[in-house]
Amino acid sequence: MTDANTTNTDWAIEFTFENNESLQLAVESQIMLGRGEAGSSPLLDLNPYGGDKLGVSRKHASIRWQGPHLYIYDMDSANGTVLNGTRLQANIGYRLNDGDSLHLGHMAIKLKLNTEAGHSSIRARRVEFDLQNVPLMGRGQVILIVEDDPSISQLYKSALEATGFTTHTVRDVVGAMRWLAQTTPSLIILDLMLPGVHGLELTRYIRRNTDDVSIPIIVSSALTDSATIKNAIDDGVDVYLSKPANIKELTRVVGALIFKSERENPSGTTKQLRGTASLEEISSEPLMIPL
Repeated sequence: MTDANTTNTDWAIEFTFENNESLQLAVESQIMLGRGEAGSSPLLDLNPYGGDKLGVSRKHASIRWQGPHLYIYDMDSANGTVLNGTRLQANIGYRLNDGDSLHLGHMAIKLKLNTEAGHSSIRARRVEFDLQNVPLMGRGQVILIVEDDPSISQLYKSALEATGFTTHTVRDVVGAMRWLAQTTPSLIILDLMLPGVHGLELTRYIRRNTDDVSIPIIVSSALTDSATIKNAIDDGVDVYLSKPANIKELTRVVGALIFKSERENPSGTTKQLRGTASLEEISSEPLMIPL
């Protein structure tokens, strides 16, 4: 969140209040609008803008990324949420658009949305791609998500499926290899710090031992040191993202890489992996990468 009247090119949404005071807000995945101290979710405290006197509840409404769009949810607030004259039903998402008028209780707010992706979480890339001319929606292409944190995998799943893709989630490298033995996805999103086997072992296996070595691979990891990033790119990762990932940017990167892959391989079909290495031969020790 930025202070009022601060110029920031990474903001996703701007609030303008009745007294013409405004603030720009970066939304990583979701933000709660309400009053008081932040709880389990990032909170925009509206007390300084008169929220306590204008009927704003402590947890009044939530704004969330769903694919490339922002949605607002009324959190069963005491005085309700009204968007462009329509009172919102509690816990149901309503898409926000540039220029919308919002009332939280009796607090009137004018909204302006930033059409840019926001703060970039891209740390490195092995291939070039265009984020500006990405197809708006997928066509059901399958994305394999390899992530052991259920909250993160669910966030990716919700964002990608809202953008028209199909997802399958596994929590470790062994599970990914078993699934890949039957199906070739259009793209893989991969964490590195996974149970048992380090995530880069999956990249190495795909790049060296499969019929389809060109599957796009995105790493999304909390490890951001230069040695780890270099190792990942050298091992064949196409794009390296830091956590927490910019979800809007992530969906664009996924779309761009799949579009690029399909354009360069127009006759590509689903293939099975060659049985060149059994799962039992994979070391149970995680790959040690210097930090």
